[in-house]
Amino acid sequence: MVFPPSNIIHSYSKIVSKMMEKIDNNMDEIEVLKNIRNTLLPKLMSGEIRVPLEEDEMEEKVAQA
Repeated sequence: MVFPPSNIIHSYSKIVSKMMEKIDNNMDEIEVLKNIRNTLLPKLMSGEIRVPLEEDEMEEKVAQA
């Protein structure tokens, strides 16, 4: 088997470890956002929580409907 020089392996490892750390952080953030979505969506759909709209936005929404 042919192995690359240790300095190349070290450089590769540094680059890949940063990427893996970013992937792990993104996966953690995805889980947090999924939990927030799963908590808020039923409350929004049932009307338990309302999102206030500016008067102009509300008129625009009604005009589009």
